[in-house]
Amino acid sequence: MKFEDSKDLYKEIAPNGYRIRGYFINEVIVIARLMDRHIVKHFTDDADKQMELIELFISTKRVSFEGKRQAFKAIVDKYYPTRFKDKDKIYANLKKIEDLRNILAHNILDTRQEAVESIKNGVIGFLSFHNESILITYNKDEIENFKTIIKDLQKELFDGMV
Repeated sequence: MKFEDSKDLYKEIAPNGYRIRGYFINEVIVIARLMDRHIVKHFTDDADKQMELIELFISTKRVSFEGKRQAFKAIVDKYYPTRFKDKDKIYANLKKIEDLRNILAHNILDTRQEAVESIKNGVIGFLSFHNESILITYNKDEIENFKTIIKDLQKELFDGMV
């Protein structure tokens, strides 16, 4: 395939990739902020101190999503074990969306010729490179399932706020 052909394929596929990436990354950020709120509220009821913790530590690049997930889990398990209806499901879903977010943020959109047909069939792909090319795909049902997981997590985390 010529480079010019590849550019045309990219122009055809990229908008769908932008939309999906943007939506999921934004919604995962909302979940991260909700975990931040749970974490800081555990340590202080003082709104100014909570904001200070968020600005200086919790919501910065110093603490990864995984770090927040682990801290959130530890705090809930130890201090608030009855706060959430199904905390194990919440923990599992937090891991699922973290993995999805990492795939979307760190892998290139599949823009090969085959990808054009895949997108027409509701499948989007991302290429990962770890000693070989690995194609990671999501179909419409999987994407809708992730949307449901995210909305459920946001509701659970928001409703569980004290």
